[in-house]
Amino acid sequence: MTIYVARGAFKRNGDFDPSQIEEGLQLGMPPQIVITPQANNDATINAFYNWVKNKNNISNIPLKITSHGRGEFYDCKTLQVEESIKTVVKYNERLGRTLIEDVNFHAGTLFTFEEGHEKFRIELNKGKKYTGLESLFTSEEYLYGMKKTIKNMGKWVKYGNRHGINVTVENIYPADYDTKDSPLETLRGFSKYYNYDVRFKDSSWGLGLINLGIWGIGHDMAKITDGYVCIDIEHFDGAVEHSREFNFETMGERKPKTKAQQELLELGIWVEYGEPMIFEKEIDPKEYFDNLEGKIKISHLGGEISRFYEDKNREGQKVRKIGSHMPYLFEGDKDPLRIIENDEIRREMGREIEKRAREYCKLLKKSGCEKHVLEIHLGESICGGPTWNHYIGTSYKNIRKFLPA
Repeated sequence: MTIYVARGAFKRNGDFDPSQIEEGLQLGMPPQIVITPQANNDATINAFYNWVKNKNNISNIPLKITSHGRGEFYDCKTLQVEESIKTVVKYNERLGRTLIEDVNFHAGTLFTFEEGHEKFRIELNKGKKYTGLESLFTSEEYLYGMKKTIKNMGKWVKYGNRHGINVTVENIYPADYDTKDSPLETLRGFSKYYNYDVRFKDSSWGLGLINLGIWGIGHDMAKITDGYVCIDIEHFDGAVEHSREFNFETMGERKPKTKAQQELLELGIWVEYGEPMIFEKEIDPKEYFDNLEGKIKISHLGGEISRFYEDKNREGQKVRKIGSHMPYLFEGDKDPLRIIENDEIRREMGREIEKRAREYCKLLKKSGCEKHVLEIHLGESICGGPTWNHYIGTSYKNIRKFLPA
């Protein structure tokens, strides 16, 4: 079992910068790196390989391409898939060994954030009382986008296979975290909590959710690709949380009126304009992992136990915080940033984080997954140094209890 840590390798201008990789290696964790479009040039490749050519302890590492808000497989005008994979091929060929073995993408979304915000803005101006979870698309539109994504993805899975690269697809939440500039965020009234969340106060992430028409949210993962998949444990746990609230038992059974609704229902998903994404039944983790056994190439790990959680500030007031990319802090672990400010809540969450880590790691081991990536967010400016080392080191130590080397 290899545990990697998510690491940046390039500055915003595309220049190679090994500092984050080196800091992770000091903790015994090889990197999962990101290649930006700006890094797809010979000067950057040469700089990267001049550094890595003598680093024999770095090989067969994964690469992640983040694509929140419109996936590369659906919106092929960006050609980011082609650029990214061809760059990886170029890196491997120049080194003469497989440095990067896995390239990971989200399946994507029907709308970008900008498109989603505009659609909700129009509906809100009509007097609709929407929360952001509602589908502002039809089942036909959603299914069309899914099929287009599957077709384009198949092409690049085959291309990757020809060059010794696994193009993997990552599962994601049924609704994404909304942004602070969303027209819905003002209505939610959560801005008063922003500054209490030390990890996300300087980010664009809001304290609500938005439905952009995401694919890869449930049992559709088995249909989306013929290749391997990446299971993000936090995304999966969020989908389970969503399915627990929105299913046929809690929302009432739905009968398909169209061919598209019937096709989606065969995947356990109900889509209707103006309604949240509804699951036929609550997702059963064992059934989900059994359906993907042998296909899970890599996992992403984080300690989220809910999309949002309720903390208390020093005055004892309840505050709302984001649960995503949470470090694996078990009961009794030190929390110098006071990510979870209230001591009692920290202890309770620590016990639950450990319980879920044990359960999910057991499923991952049974699935045959051998590669795992810690995806922990501590703040926009904390990408290294003693604080980063403490939280990543603690998370690594804790997760190793359930995923031994």
